[in-house]
Amino acid sequence: MAQLTVRERLTPEITASLFANYRSAVDALLELVDNSIDSRLAQVGMSIDLTLRAGTVQIVTVGGEGMGPREVERHYLRWGDSGKRARNLLGQYGQGGKAAVGYLGERLSVEVSRPGDEGAWQLEDREYRDRRRLKTYDLRDVRKRVDPALGYVRIRVDGVDRKIDQKRVTARLTETYRPLLEDGRVHISINGHRLRPEPIPCAERREFRVRAAGGTLAGWLGAAPEGAQVEAGMRCYRLGRLVASGEWFGHAGPAQAPGLSRLVGEVEVPRVPLTMNKADFDRDD
Repeated sequence: MAQLTVRERLTPEITASLFANYRSAVDALLELVDNSIDSRLAQVGMSIDLTLRAGTVQIVTVGGEGMGPREVERHYLRWGDSGKRARNLLGQYGQGGKAAVGYLGERLSVEVSRPGDEGAWQLEDREYRDRRRLKTYDLRDVRKRVDPALGYVRIRVDGVDRKIDQKRVTARLTETYRPLLEDGRVHISINGHRLRPEPIPCAERREFRVRAAGGTLAGWLGAAPEGAQVEAGMRCYRLGRLVASGEWFGHAGPAQAPGLSRLVGEVEVPRVPLTMNKADFDRDD
């Protein structure tokens, strides 16, 4: 019997197809903020400052792991493989932040530094959306803009051709990172204005902590006041990032049991895999 050998092929243009994963500029910005959240260090506060201007988006993260030349090459510029997967972080696939930049605009500038480094490193790409070949960059040493003790990442995207509504971005980020903002673990600002979420209205609140599926579910639940404009059900988070809301975990909701229309709560859900765009949990896992 005859036998032939055939091989898979992969071209650099496949990276451009990942740019289309995003439904809106807000989703792409959330991806960049997720990368910042993943870089948090224990016992170190983090600030994330977004600047939104016509044709330009900039996000500056201070207080995380930062990056040096080795991390830029091994992690930031590496498509399709991520060391975050083994650490159970938000990012899992090694493509989200890079694809978000390509969705947003044409030109990229990245400036990075690790905690304790005196200087910083910068790379630029004037034709980021040109994916005909894999890229090679020259890193330039530049002045570090923050306290040398702190990690630092500055991402600037120019040639932005997506519509960015600042009010919508503000609302989404405030709701998505509510627990982190409420307890002060992370400070996020947009065009100089710090995000401060309004408390979820709740007349009765009970904390809980239970073991389930090899992990610990921690959160609270309660009853919203009569007439309060709030979505019923549980808000589910990973590392303080909202993944799903209005969740009833397979049980009857207000449509079948109207008495549950006032039940509200939040829960941190560990270990369960997320979908690629973090819009939900993998419900068949």
